[in-house]
Amino acid sequence: MQIFTFEIEKLYPKQNYSSPPFEIKVTNSSIDEIIDKNIIVRVLSDSGTVEESFPISGLITRIKYGDKQLVTREDFLSKYSR
Repeated sequence: MQIFTFEIEKLYPKQNYSSPPFEIKVTNSSIDEIIDKNIIVRVLSDSGTVEESFPISGLITRIKYGDKQLVTREDFLSKYSR
């Protein structure tokens, strides 16, 4: 498990925050280990903790013919296992 921590001084209600980009390397030997997992975003505040999960399978994308497309396990393995 990898944990990324981003601290900011204050986040106001309905304010957006974008983290600096970070890279997650996915290989044909690791795709099966992570594709069904979730990324958990946890925001700690004075009034409590808010947490939301996002499936990794909905976040791994590629650009093909100018369109952003989700990469499935099958797409990834068929392309990189040859």
